[in-house]
Amino acid sequence: MTLQNGSPSNCPDGSPRQLVVSFVCNADIISPADDSWKVTNPQGTCNYKYEFPTCLACEGGCSVTPGAGPGQDDGGLWGTPFLIILLVVVVLYVAGGFAYNSKFNGAAAPPNAEFWGSIPGLVKDGCVFTYGAIASVVCRSQGGGGSGTYKGMGAGDSSGTSYQNPEA
Repeated sequence: MTLQNGSPSNCPDGSPRQLVVSFVCNADIISPADDSWKVTNPQGTCNYKYEFPTCLACEGGCSVTPGAGPGQDDGGLWGTPFLIILLVVVVLYVAGGFAYNSKFNGAAAPPNAEFWGSIPGLVKDGCVFTYGAIASVVCRSQGGGGSGTYKGMGAGDSSGTSYQNPEA
């Protein structure tokens, strides 16, 4: 990529400034490190040339994987083992919970059934609260004023509706 017709001011030879950016094929490098790219500026000119080595400039593309280049650690490959361990832990938690509940409580129920049963209501409460907060900010930013009041979710709120006690 070449950028021409730059300002000739302060150029010793009076020619306009020129910038050439090149991406050079290097099959071992995915993204250039700070010390791998090269800048040249011939003495007495305003011609600047930047060269960036990368496998992305090679005809066949990259044959190395991210994080596995020379001098680079394997930082991008931790996700798969983490997900496998997480899946094993979740399966053991659920299976162990069912076994414990069926042995000691006499019923085959998931572990912490009350907690998991309350999740949909908690998510709904969070959505209602977030929507109200965003709507209030948008209304105020558009000059609508907005009361700026907080609609409570407990027994003492002004609407008379209690989200914490469904029987109220």
